[in-house]
Amino acid sequence: MDKFKISNFKFRILKGYTLIEMLVVIAVMVFIATIGFYALKNQDKSQLVINVQRDFLNNMRSVQNNVRNGVGGQSVRFVILTNGSSNYSLSGQTITLPFSVTYSLKEAGVTYNGIKTVCMANPNLSAYTAVVSCSTCISGSGYICTGTVASSPLNLDVIFTNGITTKTVRVEGIGMNIGRIYATN
Repeated sequence: MDKFKISNFKFRILKGYTLIEMLVVIAVMVFIATIGFYALKNQDKSQLVINVQRDFLNNMRSVQNNVRNGVGGQSVRFVILTNGSSNYSLSGQTITLPFSVTYSLKEAGVTYNGIKTVCMANPNLSAYTAVVSCSTCISGSGYICTGTVASSPLNLDVIFTNGITTKTVRVEGIGMNIGRIYATN
């Protein structure tokens, strides 16, 4: 029975890690760092579209408020939008979107191919009439025009995308009067 006796067994305390344990830990850390890197890379691209949406929304609201209040003699202003473009015209000044960000236009839920003009005029102008004039944009507080013809959509969606993230700004009107400009997502 002495063959199976364990009384002479001694435990040795080892200090440190084996090479295999170290390699496994390093592999796990590299894997986690790679996932984190790509997540942050996509986050930057998503944040870019969010910033473009915010800038466009602020530009539109600023033009709308300046026209309504007559700030700096601004009584009429245009925002010209071209479907699929990477820039837009804000009262004659071209705003270029960051690389890889484009926008598309939807009018009442249907994709629109072409140029749309959002025209904002002070309704208190002496030239204000009920006659729609997109060519001069002096007859109303806001119109959405195709060329020189006014359209009366329930809404015009400006959809910004970079292939990963999509954000929308909606220009709403009752009839042809632009009432609200807001982000929908």
